[in-house]
Amino acid sequence: MNITLRDVPPELHRRLKESAKANGRSLNKEAINALDKQIAPPAYRNQAFLDKLDADRKRTNVFVKQKDLEKIIQEGRR
Repeated sequence: MNITLRDVPPELHRRLKESAKANGRSLNKEAINALDKQIAPPAYRNQAFLDKLDADRKRTNVFVKQKDLEKIIQEGRR
């Protein structure tokens, strides 16, 4: 499937070009990658958050038990 983007702001075009170069991709592939990440299913978007959370847990050595987490969630819903 092909699409054409028109009226791309110059600043956005510049940033996309720089990103493509930094990632070793064509401008087209970089645009597809950026769109895919932005419009990805929620689970995919949340993976970055989960990865950061896991890194923070390891760094701080703070782990929340499942039962405590469930209690916090339930209290937040009240």
